[in-house]
Amino acid sequence: MDTSGGPVTNYTDPLSTVAYTGSYADLTNKPALGINDLSDVDITTNPPSAGNVLKWDGTKWAPGIDVAQGGQGTDADTLDGQDSTYYLNYANLTNTPTTYAWSTITSTPTTTTGYGIEKLFDIKNTNEIIDIKTGATGTVVHDTNSASVFYHTSVGSNFTANFTNLQTTNNRVTSVVIAIQQGSTAYIPSAVQVGGSPIIIKWLGGSAPTGNANKLDIFSFNIFRTGNAWTNLTGIISSYG
Repeated sequence: MDTSGGPVTNYTDPLSTVAYTGSYADLTNKPALGINDLSDVDITTNPPSAGNVLKWDGTKWAPGIDVAQGGQGTDADTLDGQDSTYYLNYANLTNTPTTYAWSTITSTPTTTTGYGIEKLFDIKNTNEIIDIKTGATGTVVHDTNSASVFYHTSVGSNFTANFTNLQTTNNRVTSVVIAIQQGSTAYIPSAVQVGGSPIIIKWLGGSAPTGNANKLDIFSFNIFRTGNAWTNLTGIISSYG
């Protein structure tokens, strides 16, 4: 401002307020600035959605999902944009463990010591699985991984019972039951194999039974394991009905 002609009256300096306060808020015609005007922020390439936050992607700040709220928690139910049944479905998971049969697991315990089972304990009841077989004839596999009680109907002839997957720990006895619902002609498991190898049946009384027509015959076998071999097999029949 030129004041060489003398004092200027009734003049108000538009910057006087700023000069006194030093406040940006007192300026007029200020530019409208947004967060995208920051050089290291980009909300244009991928516009934000409700609930997003700014995340550093290695080169700039950009919109991203807030894992702390809005249903986008770190639990599997909402992880990585997949929600509800997707991650709750085992088939959609990767690196899942392979299941193994007990016989393939090494270093399994051989005693109950240290596992909370000591000496005698009480059992109120037991509920055993029954493997049902129909039309037995020839050699019939009885897999003890499935059951130790086998129920036969419509047996066609005397047959060989092949017991498989027995535990091979020494100084043990394994009990297996074969129940036969007899028809008008009675049949029996006249021979036994263990894992495909024949073993002599030592029947109670010294001779094989004949079975009982139209009855329920129960054949109970005890298989003894000693000295790394199956050494004895005892058999007994009980008839009902």
